[in-house]
Amino acid sequence: ITGNWGIPESVWKEYLFYKTKDRLWMFNRQIKQIPKLMFVNGGLLLAEKRLNMWKLTNQSVQHFKNHIDKRKIEVSKHELEQLFANGSISKTGLMKGYYALEWNDEPIASVYVGDGILKTHIPHSFRLIL
Repeated sequence: ITGNWGIPESVWKEYLFYKTKDRLWMFNRQIKQIPKLMFVNGGLLLAEKRLNMWKLTNQSVQHFKNHIDKRKIEVSKHELEQLFANGSISKTGLMKGYYALEWNDEPIASVYVGDGILKTHIPHSFRLIL
């Protein structure tokens, strides 16, 4: 995660982690023990393994907003409205993969770019009022 997203390694020392098959969970260091038997979820779902890369969750992008310095995409107000209404927008010139979506210099979500299309995985479309 450090290499792909540019989050400094020193940030990770503040947390405990638990990895399942394709998910990485993050816990506050004040937690004394992470229950591993029959583990379903807990803490913050930090990332999910996708396409041989760790995809940060929307919550993780927002939590680590001051530390992410790679794989960021800034969008305009119009692009953000279209993305949230339709689930995708045209966005050329970017390498395939996951990015932190930014609006007004603020990381707000995790998105995927493939074949010139930027996609979000919001389960339904809605009108965004900014």
